[in-house]
Amino acid sequence: MRESLRTPPALQPDTLRVIPLGGHGDIGRNMSSYEINGELMFIDCGVLFPSEEQPGVDLILPGLHLVEDRLDEVKALVLTHGHED
Repeated sequence: MRESLRTPPALQPDTLRVIPLGGHGDIGRNMSSYEINGELMFIDCGVLFPSEEQPGVDLILPGLHLVEDRLDEVKALVLTHGHED
């Protein structure tokens, strides 16, 4: 089943696909992928700071596993704000 999540179905022309990659339900780690007509764009690329129960962890990054095979196809990264998350 995991493999089917990594390869989403082909999109019809002019159809937008949004994939949340992190931060949904957290404060921090915000990142989303938007795809339309073969163009891939990321919105934000935040980090999450670990809790005290996670010693030795410096940062928690968004999960790119759903798009890791397509990182060379990213056309843009849009940053919506400049604070640390």
